[in-house]
Amino acid sequence: MKKYRPIFLSVLVIAVIVSACTSSEKKHKADILALKSYPIHTEQYNKQELITRYPWEFHRIKDNFFVFNGMLTSAALVFRMSDGFPLGEFMLKGMGPGECLTPRYAGCSQDEDTVYIYDSSKSKMVKFYFPDQHTDSLAYSLVEEKRSSSDKFHMATCRLANGLTVAFNGSGTRHLFTLYNENQDSIGSFGSLPLPVEDDRLKSFLPFQGIMVTEGNTVYFGCKLFPFLCAYNVESQSDIEQRFSCNYIPTPYSYTDRISIDRERNVSSFRDIKINGDYIWTTFMGGSLNSIEENPDEGYAKTLLVFNKKGELLGKWEFSNRGSHICFSEDGKILYHFTTDTNIEMVRVEDLLKDLR
Repeated sequence: MKKYRPIFLSVLVIAVIVSACTSSEKKHKADILALKSYPIHTEQYNKQELITRYPWEFHRIKDNFFVFNGMLTSAALVFRMSDGFPLGEFMLKGMGPGECLTPRYAGCSQDEDTVYIYDSSKSKMVKFYFPDQHTDSLAYSLVEEKRSSSDKFHMATCRLANGLTVAFNGSGTRHLFTLYNENQDSIGSFGSLPLPVEDDRLKSFLPFQGIMVTEGNTVYFGCKLFPFLCAYNVESQSDIEQRFSCNYIPTPYSYTDRISIDRERNVSSFRDIKINGDYIWTTFMGGSLNSIEENPDEGYAKTLLVFNKKGELLGKWEFSNRGSHICFSEDGKILYHFTTDTNIEMVRVEDLLKDLR
């Protein structure tokens, strides 16, 4: 594994088409598009209609589904898993204590009693306590909120088990991530960019935007606009180790005043990432930006991919219904899939794993 220290990298030579896999990883790289795909036979989970818009995030916390769907009044709708009953709204929108404007789920404690939400517009981390639910209404309480001393905008953040926070950078740095301590003070940056970028072109990381998730002290990140996936173990500010980093399909791009992904030849990629058991589970789009613009339904994933924790592609399946977001039951035995018609379907994980190559 590659040891990484948060220092600036030297300028790399720009190539028109780049594959970011290391030589040791190339022998493990499988062709995502050519790999045999298996159909997924799901059952519908919800017995009654879920009154919600399609989410941009979908999580299971304790015995509830949290649907982050861009509501004007709150961060998320919460549904009881046992019967799909709507428990209520979580985290009000606003400027007051415990309120948010642009909420993003940042993780929870191991026992799932504590939930962290990052408000990117106000650069603050908000901590909530969730007692066990014994009624038909949602109960939670604000524990604390901490504002960052930095005014840097982050598209996504995740909290590690050691209390550090990893944030995806918006622009202006030679690293993918900034590291924050428990007081939300910036303490360093790390993570090699998936494409080589000259110092004077570090204006926008929009082509690199993607999804983050953590397990323990390891952060996993996948790009949306091309199939780049990486993982770093972050024990402390001075102990950061790259688990793997790979661009699975060569990515065509060009420079004007910033990075531009080739809209006709790119392969739009990861829409969600979850860790379950020994595997990394991702939903995958597969179309180009132009094809998604012509047919917006292609922007919702139908493909499910699974990798081991070395970043090696192991399996590929296809849902019957489009829907980009997944989560797992507490015991990891059931995969839930949120479809574009706002239903939740489910499949047993063991039925999927039998198809691994």
